[in-house]
Amino acid sequence: MEIEQREVFEEQINKYRKLRPLYKQFSKILKQVIKNLIRGISSEFIIQDRVKTISSFANKLFSPDNNYSNPLSEINDLCGIRIILPNINEMNAVCELLRTNLLYAVIGSDDTFDTASLGHLQTYIVQLVPGLKLYERLDLEIPDQIFNLKAEVQIRTYLSHGWAANQHKIFNKYEFKVPKPYKQEMSRVKSLVSIEDDALNNITMKMQDYESIYGAYMSNEKIRAEIERLDMVYNSDKENFDIGYRIAKLAMAINDMDKSIQILSEIINSEMFKKVSELELSSVLRDLGISYHIKHKSQPTSDSFIKGQDYLKEAVQINPFDYNAWSSLGGTYKNQDNYNKALDCYKQALKVNPGDPYPLGNYLVLIIQQTGDPSHVERNHDMILKAIEKRSRQIEVMVDMPWAFFDIGLFKLFLGNVSEALDYYLKGIRYSPDIWMIETTLNTLNKLRIIEDKLKAFNIVRQILLLGILFHPNIKEKTDKVISESTVKLDAEIELKETKFDESIVIIAGGTDERVERIIDNFRINLLDAFQGFKGTIIGGGTKAGISGIIGEIQERYPNSIRTIGYVPSHIPTHVELDKRYSAIQLTGGKDFSVIEPIHYWYDLMKSGVEPNKVKLIGINGGAISAFEFHSAIVFGAQVGILDNSGRAASDLINDPNWEDTTGLVSGQKPKKLFKVLKNSSEDIYNFLTKPFVIDPDIENIQKVLIQHRESGGNLYEKNFASEAVDNTIFSGFLTALDHIANEALNVGEILSIKFRDGHLTGGFFTNREFKVVFLLNETPSVTLEEKIINFIKDVEDDLGEFLHDLHEGCRSYLGGKEMNDIMAKNFGTEILKLFDTKLETATLKKGVEYEELVQ
Repeated sequence: MEIEQREVFEEQINKYRKLRPLYKQFSKILKQVIKNLIRGISSEFIIQDRVKTISSFANKLFSPDNNYSNPLSEINDLCGIRIILPNINEMNAVCELLRTNLLYAVIGSDDTFDTASLGHLQTYIVQLVPGLKLYERLDLEIPDQIFNLKAEVQIRTYLSHGWAANQHKIFNKYEFKVPKPYKQEMSRVKSLVSIEDDALNNITMKMQDYESIYGAYMSNEKIRAEIERLDMVYNSDKENFDIGYRIAKLAMAINDMDKSIQILSEIINSEMFKKVSELELSSVLRDLGISYHIKHKSQPTSDSFIKGQDYLKEAVQINPFDYNAWSSLGGTYKNQDNYNKALDCYKQALKVNPGDPYPLGNYLVLIIQQTGDPSHVERNHDMILKAIEKRSRQIEVMVDMPWAFFDIGLFKLFLGNVSEALDYYLKGIRYSPDIWMIETTLNTLNKLRIIEDKLKAFNIVRQILLLGILFHPNIKEKTDKVISESTVKLDAEIELKETKFDESIVIIAGGTDERVERIIDNFRINLLDAFQGFKGTIIGGGTKAGISGIIGEIQERYPNSIRTIGYVPSHIPTHVELDKRYSAIQLTGGKDFSVIEPIHYWYDLMKSGVEPNKVKLIGINGGAISAFEFHSAIVFGAQVGILDNSGRAASDLINDPNWEDTTGLVSGQKPKKLFKVLKNSSEDIYNFLTKPFVIDPDIENIQKVLIQHRESGGNLYEKNFASEAVDNTIFSGFLTALDHIANEALNVGEILSIKFRDGHLTGGFFTNREFKVVFLLNETPSVTLEEKIINFIKDVEDDLGEFLHDLHEGCRSYLGGKEMNDIMAKNFGTEILKLFDTKLETATLKKGVEYEELVQ
């Protein structure tokens, strides 16, 4: 090396020696800034910083491989930060944050094997941006010279860091050339690391999605209990951001926006809020904005609504990569009919997270509503497929119900996949605990009326949603306005055809294709025999093909006890023959066989006042239309029986986990199907026709309920649920034991349970121990059944206690009525009404009215 160049380098080394303290200060400040930025993304990150030593700087200068003209400006890693994160998703989020908040350039890696090619390592050259508010929040005083300095920032996942560290240690410290086989082996390890990193990231993202929606794994009762518990912790430590924020998120999950607004408002006005990261800051502002939006949605011009909108604006300004905040801000503008701004927000959300279902669905509906142009669907085809994929992953673990089903239904409708769309809409109705969810979905669909002639099955989906409202288990709790509006809308689209239905109604649905005639014939004899002794109405397909033809045979064999009704389209294919053996053929407006026929018979049943839980459906084989009949019957509340091993749609349903009840399962317990799987025997089919099918194992466990006056021993109310009446004398020993224990220990609101012969007895007291309530069960009650019995006893006391006391004083008994049915349904579920004689439901208890009058 020439003396002149050596002198230049020595001069550079001396300059660096003087600058190094400033680089140390820069490193400390940069580490603090980055730490704050990423704290809201990950709680498990590792951050390392270092300033190049003077000897290391000198070594670079004197290395024969380097040729610097101005080393202090050309060497990028005089100051270095390394961030190591648990997974790729967090690494990508940190990269986005750094690109937003720092001046940066992306550089490749100097590593021999190109560590950047792993995809899970990234290197940036960064500088601090002057004037950020973050510096004030962190109380940082930054000398002007520091803004001219640059640093190298490496971002890695845990796994990629392990690979890179070992690769550097094994190969870079040696001066000799690494043998090719060793390089190949290290490349193989790199591939394995990449696969493992991707797999780990995938499951992490799924779990984060699942964890973020508390309703997926916590009931509303458990959420309220958790809020109550955390409240006590939070009140003792108001500076605990994590506890406060969790309470707010839990409150939002059960729609308690007053609570979330209270907690989040406390947080933003607290001292701790000054110390949170930028991401945490934006998240709090976003959720506070969402809470105000939901609470004041009906008043979009009010100060409170606008206040929430302002919080959302501030949130996206701080973190423009928060697609949830962008989507919610778009929702506020949509509520204010400011559609251009709403569309801009949805587009921003999709730019950050392409294919996210919420902004995508809103964007497509709104842009089509405004333009009448359905071509927007094709333009966003790839994003729609991504949205369907994301919603499908959520459905796998039952997250965000029913919206995951409704969203896929909408996207499938856009893509023209009608059968799949209808199925997802039905599943959405099934998973809607409240009617407003179906109404919201219907309102969204109505915004597409401008293209209803171009959107295949638009009206069919509307009719399904309206029937879903009218057949919903909670419909009786709604106002007459909700019921009448839904009915009027259906009346405008469907013409009433049939009103004559017997008390017992059976729908028989299944295959009619001539290619499955042989399969169908295997069930013919047992079906014919099973209906011997049955009296009622059978609804079917009205033709001589397949299952529909067997219904004609049933009519022919039992003309005096059975009435058959066939629903067929106005225009039928020429090769199809109507079955004149049917008692009545009702023509729908269809041009060929479709789901219009089952929609029509459900409409007729609804208009005739038939309770869906009194309707039964038998399913055999079948294609897409039969599948719709099976699924809609389950959703609308009918009792469904599917013939085992009959193939096609019937077998698909038996194997579909989406039609199983998974609520209240304990570890190792199999979910119960929402339908009965029938053997191909006349006895099994007959039993299904003549006995109620109950899904809930708690209801199935109940044999009898008895309410008795304790002192006199008089029975005021009894209800048998078993097929054979239960003799009350078997209760006597238990009732005596119950009295004895009550005097010793049993309080009102508690129950006693004992095993008795082949069953179980459970009982308690109400009205200051004046009355005893006893349940005869088939087996030991579950924890949930015990809770239901306790709540049932409490509600009987609150709603009927005084009335039962008056009945006893008048030496009368209670045969039951609407009030008791309502209490039963409230505590045990509406399915229990399958076991009741609902003729008494119109009876109303009035003070001073003789009971004999009520049941006439």
